[in-house]
Amino acid sequence: MCSRCSHIATLGDTSAGPVFDEPDVQNAEILLTEVTFFDADHRTKAKLGRHMHLEHFLTLASKLKNKNIVLIHVTRRTGIGRAKRILRKRLGDEVMKNIHILMDLEDAREEGEVEDAGPPPADTAE
Repeated sequence: MCSRCSHIATLGDTSAGPVFDEPDVQNAEILLTEVTFFDADHRTKAKLGRHMHLEHFLTLASKLKNKNIVLIHVTRRTGIGRAKRILRKRLGDEVMKNIHILMDLEDAREEGEVEDAGPPPADTAE
């Protein structure tokens, strides 16, 4: 890593675009970027919501030189466990060593279980 490179680049809610051509993004030691959707039938949701779909991330990944990439904003429709399995299948074990998912906790629930974990939402807004 060069002495003038950023240590951390945070993109937040991000769709694929020219921001990924920025040297500060490509060369940061740690990159935090969204990859929200993973399923093929969620491409339209990604486009309409201006979120990143896995397919977009895969096209960008080859230009990223980050030591670690932290994926944020994974949809509960997919769940973190399933997202990791999809990523591993598409990227391979070697690349996955540098990919991390925010909120990847040992006791994290699979997709669909979050809604069943707590009491139902109140009927009225506070």
